[in-house]
Amino acid sequence: MKGETIKKDERLPFASSTKLGWVVAGSTAFPVENLEETSVSYLRVNTEELIQYFWELEQIPTLSSFTKEENLCEKHFIENYASNDKGRYSVYLPFKAERQELGDSKGLAFHRFLNLEKKLLKIPNVYQQYKDFMSEYLSLGHMEKVNENSVDVKNEHFYIPHHHVIKESSLTTRLHAVFNASAKSSSGVSLNDWS
Repeated sequence: MKGETIKKDERLPFASSTKLGWVVAGSTAFPVENLEETSVSYLRVNTEELIQYFWELEQIPTLSSFTKEENLCEKHFIENYASNDKGRYSVYLPFKAERQELGDSKGLAFHRFLNLEKKLLKIPNVYQQYKDFMSEYLSLGHMEKVNENSVDVKNEHFYIPHHHVIKESSLTTRLHAVFNASAKSSSGVSLNDWS
């Protein structure tokens, strides 16, 4: 419906404009000798134009409706994804070209880890699940051990604070770690500020 309506008289049907042409509908107030309902339909159509217009309505738009950021994200994915021999896909984090320097992140992450460990020591079964989760995370290559004496430790590594979450309804892994990449480093910049 396009919203355009023509009504000449309250006693007559009205006409409404649609994308496929005009539609006439409504009742009349004229006296009728026979009280049974009467319907009248009249259709005048140029079928070629109607079919052409129908296909235009159904056609998928060729223009992208992505924002500039979404287009950049799509481009980054296409240029940076890879799959390994096990069929798993990976993609490099999309860091901003111009970004502030990250500061020291180890202090905050280590402080939060000590607090987490203090809590977990009071619940040994959860602590064991946490250690198992972290061991698996390390073995899968999602994180890596850092050589403290390496020159690039401060410039190339970011320590992400984390905590555990237990999902009671899970049938497999009940404990998960939640990483906080929004935690600020000593310069006031977080890892999320880079992406």
